[in-house]
Amino acid sequence: MKLKATKMITRVIVGFGATSITNQIVRNNVVPGSLFQKITITAAMIAAGAMLGETLGTYTDDKIDEIVELVEDSKDVTPLPV
Repeated sequence: MKLKATKMITRVIVGFGATSITNQIVRNNVVPGSLFQKITITAAMIAAGAMLGETLGTYTDDKIDEIVELVEDSKDVTPLPV
């Protein structure tokens, strides 16, 4: 349960960050000239932010799984005698 919660929280944080970054990039570089462009640019910005958030969410899930696996594997290591 903790792992699922950690992944979900990470996905939400990364998703918001990705959307925010995408929005700022578009707003700083694209000047819509008409209402149609405002609508299409906004829709594309939302889609790009969601796509980036989903991709980064998958990436962070994989990294969390790798960390969990490393921790689990480290429990099986026999310490060297001192």
